[in-house]
Amino acid sequence: MKIFLITLAYLVLKIITCIETNLETDDFQSLRLNSDLFVDKSMLMDEFLKTKSSALLIVRPSGWGKSANMDMLRRFFQPEVNQTGETSIKGKSTNGKLFLGGTIPLDSNRTKILKPLKIADVSSATQYMGRHPVIFVKLRNTSAANYEEILEGIKISIREAFKDHKYLWNSSRISQPLELQRHSEVGQKGEGDLSVCLYYLSWKLFEHFGQKVIVLIDDYDAPLINAYLRFGAKSKEFGQVLKLVTDLYQSTFNHNPHLHKGLLCGTVKVSLCNSTSNMGFNQLDISTLQHPKFSDHFGFTRPEVQTLLLQVPAASENIREINDWYSGYIYDHTPGVYYYNSRSIIRCLGNNGTVGYYGPDTNKSTGLVDKLLSSDIIQSKIQEIFDLGLEYNIYNYDNPISWNRIPIMETLVLNGYLRWMKIPYAETKRLIVPNKEANFFYATKVLQWVADKFAIDVPEFYSLAGALSAGYIDQFEKKLQTYLSRTTNYEYIEKLGDQANSFYINLMIALQRALASTHVTRIDEKEGDIATYQDEILMVPILGKSDTAIVINYKRMDKIQESLATASILEIASGLYGEKLKTQSHIKKLIKIGAAFCRDKVLIKHEIEDI
Repeated sequence: MKIFLITLAYLVLKIITCIETNLETDDFQSLRLNSDLFVDKSMLMDEFLKTKSSALLIVRPSGWGKSANMDMLRRFFQPEVNQTGETSIKGKSTNGKLFLGGTIPLDSNRTKILKPLKIADVSSATQYMGRHPVIFVKLRNTSAANYEEILEGIKISIREAFKDHKYLWNSSRISQPLELQRHSEVGQKGEGDLSVCLYYLSWKLFEHFGQKVIVLIDDYDAPLINAYLRFGAKSKEFGQVLKLVTDLYQSTFNHNPHLHKGLLCGTVKVSLCNSTSNMGFNQLDISTLQHPKFSDHFGFTRPEVQTLLLQVPAASENIREINDWYSGYIYDHTPGVYYYNSRSIIRCLGNNGTVGYYGPDTNKSTGLVDKLLSSDIIQSKIQEIFDLGLEYNIYNYDNPISWNRIPIMETLVLNGYLRWMKIPYAETKRLIVPNKEANFFYATKVLQWVADKFAIDVPEFYSLAGALSAGYIDQFEKKLQTYLSRTTNYEYIEKLGDQANSFYINLMIALQRALASTHVTRIDEKEGDIATYQDEILMVPILGKSDTAIVINYKRMDKIQESLATASILEIASGLYGEKLKTQSHIKKLIKIGAAFCRDKVLIKHEIEDI
């Protein structure tokens, strides 16, 4: 265990070092000047300008480049000004050179020559470069213990947006400068009206530049998600936050004659927890992973990843594993085009192509997903997703699985943990896990769910799985009985009612995940899925990792009966697993286990068959 922790610490340190010196930042200028690995997403500006709606919402998973793209938009449209607000010549400004190309000083001794980006050849877009003032609000840091702290976090974010335009204080073109000062101090000494402060700032920017304003709001949904996680959808505090952001967005985007265009980015739709609320938007164009609009501008496409891999020779040798871990996002509107989580690719390349879980740390999106995956109902559905996927009728899909009014499956799709797969010649779609990184994420959550229910830590559970893998079945049964006794007691299982089976199903899933480094759950997909059923699992050893296959037939009953555990063994015998396993010469043994569960009790019978 010590060796594992030391190795993990070394890998984390190595990844962080690579990221700091090369890649991971939301600052567009830093990406252009300091990174040798750069993906040109500048055509986003062209598509943004062509959007007819005055307000656009981009919903993408965490790590798909939303914040970096918004900073790129800011630098493209924002006039570059001095302290008095006078603008620079477009082609000679630093921002202009980031897009059109040119020489930019890095320090007193170094310069960098930048090549033009794709957008430089689109005159219909470059005519707007440096032309529209931009209000950029970042709402990421709004988590708090109470409503007042969430409110203060929003106010701080808005005050920062005012600071980007402090030259207005010296402008002779604006009226009522004292009012501007008052609104810029929103929340300080009772100054400013939060609901109209962005409206007021856009008015003053319009007066100064004579051009309408572009408003960008990053993590627009963070206050709502944080309030939901902290207080719940039916709480007074959540209602207060919902009204607050609704009033703010309504005045900024609906009734603002000084607005040219608005863009909001986040990980959920505006209807979070409240299907009747559109958060004040009269007209809102929404782009998600399921829509063709803007699909090439967020995440990486396969050609983009292949180009990056050419610059990291060590990673190029591992391209198949990289595809298995981070690709898998393919959609009906772009057949044959594969998308990747850009942050995971960047972190993987920063570690010389070593694959592994590089997903988000604790943040707003994983906090919401963690909440959803903590429910017993969705844990039972994970089994079906891992096996064959969940099928829904295309024309009659009502998102039936929800938790506290949150549509679980839709949220998992929007956050990149599931994707839709259309079934040929059928009126159904199937929800599947897109790649190994998402699979690893689910496995971790299942293990954590079981560990929480059993009041044990994850290493303890690995010890239980290790006893099973080694063939120490008596020890396995004893440990399992001990852990079952630690659950919230059998009354918890009784309260699940018809969902009680999910408790034991998830236990079996967790065993599979705990042994995932040595065993897989399928033999031959051409013969059909014989590996996992709702009351039976088969774990096949990986060549070079183990020579012992394991099959468990398990049943839930009202009282423990030895005969039923024995009957489970007989069911396994009738499955002819031994004959199928003989086709794989590295498998030497098959452990057959019949398990009978009753509340917090278990009885196990087993046989070991030589293959």
